[in-house]
Amino acid sequence: MKRNELLPTSAIVAAVAALALSATGYANPTAETATNSLMMVLGDAQDSTLQALNAADAKTATTLDSALTSLMRSNADKKTTDALKSAVTGTASALTARGMVPIVAVAAAGQVEALRASASALGMTNITVVEGAVHGRLPLGKMSEFAALGSLRFARHGGGFNTNVGSVTSQGDGAMKSNVVRQRSGLTGAGVKVGILSDTYNALGSAPLGVTSGNLPGPGNPNGFAKPVRVLNDGALGTDEGRAMAEIVHDVAPGAELSFWAATELEAEFAEGIRRLAADGAKIIVDDVSYLTAPQFQDGLIARAVDEVVAKGVTYFSSAGNSAREAYESQAIPGLPVQLKDSDGTLIGTYRPHQFFTPQGGLSSFLKVDLIKTSEGPRPFVPVLQWNEPWASLKEGAPGSKTDWDLFIFSEPDFSTVIGGSASANIGRDPIELSALILNGPVGSTGSYYIAIMAPESREFNALPDATSNLFALTNRLRLYFPRRGTRVVSTSAALAGTIAGHANSAGAIATCAAQYNAIDSNGRYVPQSFTSVGGVVVRVDKNGFPTYQDRQKPDLCGPDGGNTSFFAPNGPNDFDNDGFPNFNGTSASAPHIAAVGALMKEARPDLTPNQIRYVMKATARDMKDPYSPFDFGQDKTTGAGFIDADRALRAIGR
Repeated sequence: MKRNELLPTSAIVAAVAALALSATGYANPTAETATNSLMMVLGDAQDSTLQALNAADAKTATTLDSALTSLMRSNADKKTTDALKSAVTGTASALTARGMVPIVAVAAAGQVEALRASASALGMTNITVVEGAVHGRLPLGKMSEFAALGSLRFARHGGGFNTNVGSVTSQGDGAMKSNVVRQRSGLTGAGVKVGILSDTYNALGSAPLGVTSGNLPGPGNPNGFAKPVRVLNDGALGTDEGRAMAEIVHDVAPGAELSFWAATELEAEFAEGIRRLAADGAKIIVDDVSYLTAPQFQDGLIARAVDEVVAKGVTYFSSAGNSAREAYESQAIPGLPVQLKDSDGTLIGTYRPHQFFTPQGGLSSFLKVDLIKTSEGPRPFVPVLQWNEPWASLKEGAPGSKTDWDLFIFSEPDFSTVIGGSASANIGRDPIELSALILNGPVGSTGSYYIAIMAPESREFNALPDATSNLFALTNRLRLYFPRRGTRVVSTSAALAGTIAGHANSAGAIATCAAQYNAIDSNGRYVPQSFTSVGGVVVRVDKNGFPTYQDRQKPDLCGPDGGNTSFFAPNGPNDFDNDGFPNFNGTSASAPHIAAVGALMKEARPDLTPNQIRYVMKATARDMKDPYSPFDFGQDKTTGAGFIDADRALRAIGR
């Protein structure tokens, strides 16, 4: 397929032109779904909509990041053509959920309660206040008023999340020998509550069928497991991946009680869900969610919640993710200054581009990324950049990042071909930039794009708070990653890096990789899925914002995926073993398998601590080969300690 067939459609290009350069960034958001995303594409610095903004609008925009500023302006713009209005409306709705925008808003010193009250008065819902920041959903039409609040220091878009995607029993039960444990010991997980976090539990409305067929507990369960799943929070829109996870837990530990909390696009709400499940009595908690904007060099809100409940005796399992090695990491190497201009020659700013090492041993200002489209319909390619500076939104009064980086996408390795970008002013704020392109064409379409990570020395329309501070850019560690949202990275022109980050990389979590339940090599070892995320992300900023170095050795171990569920087929029919039941793939499936073994262990030995459960599982796991290191033995960055063996684990604790 030709590259230009993967470029944004004319409607998206029209929307790009309508959403102008803001005071806080040269970007425009667009997205995959109405409830779950954060994307950006480049705007036109000279568009008439920018000229139409009055001085008050320009002033209020300085408190917002690129995404929120673009949303505010697109919503207020009344001068575009009908075609542009349609494109802009579609773009804005893609970044919102029924007219509501997820926001992280950091209060001015001593003003957090005032900011919370003002946000509530403007219609913000789902409000959570953490460390001087207000998290919630704000009506799009109130963005301008919100930006002008005197109690607001700055605000950014709240991001989105990915799930790491009875009458039937998962074959993973036999693969990890938990069926042997139940037959031999009589253990069922009785007396242990397992909490589950995923997208939804019963948005499709068919959970009662899972109960009557014996795949879920509840009144009418034919096997006598009559206590229903306790749903603390559910969503109206989703795939019910949480119910599929519950079926797996019930297969392996049918006597365990189950509780559920639905993920939203707000990290603060997810962290609250972890605490609520623990308070409800869950001794085992498992999730399959990752957040696009979660900190990677520093523990974020969710990672801190995980560590908090683990310290209270809860064993926490998290899916490692399905991103393989689709990331790049390096020490910053700023090159010589270049002037970046848009397609009509308008100056964007003067930058020092980071230098990537090429396969030939040279240096390049561009990272070539070869993509393949994996889902039908328009799909976003979403590069996300972070660097090792403290996040202002994670600690009240924190100074935030002392350096500023921008992210741009080019159609060719030439600074005159910019087609996308994000340029929020980061100094004193959070060290993150996101950009995106919407890709069209059929499944299997391919294309190449060129990414530049650039330290601004100056920006037109967007002066740095302190341009000299970017002298510290040399001290930064840069991470660029590509969350899978209907596109997949085939290769890049620089070495790839690990992708297990966020709360799956927390000290307290047991991160799980995936191996298909029947994928065994000639040496009798399980083979990891090609998509399973790889570890190696080092935490470099502690909770107080000081430098640290913590290699958490993720993943911890591997579990089975590809087993049967009664209903779950998120990408259409998926019955590769032709037995009439859909197969559930991904680390989203391996995590509940391993968590359910944790429930069996907790029933057998209620005194076991989370660290003891982790240690026993890893010590008794069956070694696997790391495909990225063919001479590997023992712990590695792809399979951890190896494939879980429930029978050996229970025997090790005397059962």
